[in-house]
Amino acid sequence: HRALPHRVDRDAIAVGAGPAGLSAAWEIDILGGGRAARDAARARIDAAGAGWHAARVSVAAETASAYLGLRACERQRAVAEKDAASRAETARLVQLSADAGFTAPATAALARASAAEGSARLRQQRAQCEAQLQALSALTAVDARNEALDGLGLVALGT
Repeated sequence: HRALPHRVDRDAIAVGAGPAGLSAAWEIDILGGGRAARDAARARIDAAGAGWHAARVSVAAETASAYLGLRACERQRAVAEKDAASRAETARLVQLSADAGFTAPATAALARASAAEGSARLRQQRAQCEAQLQALSALTAVDARNEALDGLGLVALGT
């Protein structure tokens, strides 16, 4: 029989238990510091989990907002495309009328200016939609030009 060494220190007592080498240790937690440390560690773990969940919810909300923003932008772009086409056609017809002498040249100039304004608005709307698409791409980690966005029901943007 070989006796196990007994160790006694200020905070712990270790007790040997036979030849198999089994031992037990007890810590004396007089002021509750060990329990408080465990409770604090548990609270930190719970807080980290809650923070992770809050971050996921925030990203999901941002993604939904970006998606809805893109869809609204696409609708506005469609309206701007029709408006630009209508203004261009009006300018063409007014120019024909001016060339035939039925309309004043100033009226034709105003129609051309209106067509240019419609075209500029369309370019601005396309740029805004492109920015919205890039934001959605950043949130979803999917390339904006990748067809994987088709799974979200997105229509490809025209340039």
